[in-house]
Amino acid sequence: MKRWLLRLHRWSGLLIAGVVLVVGVTGALTAYQAEIDGWLNADLLRVEPHAGPEALPLDAVVAAAESAWPGLRATSVRLPQAADHSVEVSVALPGAQDFAGHYVYVDGARGEVLGSRPFDPDPWSRRGVVASLYEVHYSLAASRTGVWLVSVAAAIWLLVTLLGLVLAWPRSASDFARAWRVRTAVGVAPLAHDVHRLTGLLIAPVMIVVVATGVALNLSPQATGLLQRVSPLTFEPALPARATAPAAAVVGWQDALDAARATVPAAQ
Repeated sequence: MKRWLLRLHRWSGLLIAGVVLVVGVTGALTAYQAEIDGWLNADLLRVEPHAGPEALPLDAVVAAAESAWPGLRATSVRLPQAADHSVEVSVALPGAQDFAGHYVYVDGARGEVLGSRPFDPDPWSRRGVVASLYEVHYSLAASRTGVWLVSVAAAIWLLVTLLGLVLAWPRSASDFARAWRVRTAVGVAPLAHDVHRLTGLLIAPVMIVVVATGVALNLSPQATGLLQRVSPLTFEPALPARATAPAAAVVGWQDALDAARATVPAAQ
């Protein structure tokens, strides 16, 4: 039985090794996406800290962004998180489909438009590196087929991890001491085996959580249906419907920001 489990563990791991390597590397890089994007696109995302008055009113910043793309209207604004960060304004045609618009970057203190990039940038350009990393991590850049491929590979990865725990888990006090030992003077193969076993035992709890939640995120509808079979889920209630306000009653961007800050004074 143990020999059969060992073969299943080995060949299952080899089967998904390529996908696991790609997903692991891109996932590690995606964790630093803000730093990578800031380094590659400093001309858009970074500004010289302004020593003068406070930032311009948000309406002026949005107007500057809209002037860079006549005919497009601002749909959202991302405020700077540091003094040397620019303001990101998303502009698109009213009612446009996803990816039909641009991110415009504005110096919030001077009102200067630094540049823009499309919602769906060229993946081979520095503007699109971070978006490409996420796409490769999420779906191997293969759309819905890639999502299923990554999910199946992750499910096999979870099986491989559990099999590894079964095979490596100590069955006696003497085995327990041996399981945490790395032999260094017995050749390459035994050394690699011991390092593999010890590393697996150390990271297995984290790996199980990461892989299981990754599958759940990729296959959210299926995971939700499965969870509902064993435990009731509480969903966020829908917001009540409101009548469309007349154009004259719509507040500006700065008024909306001031109202939000007044509601949650401690928020940034």
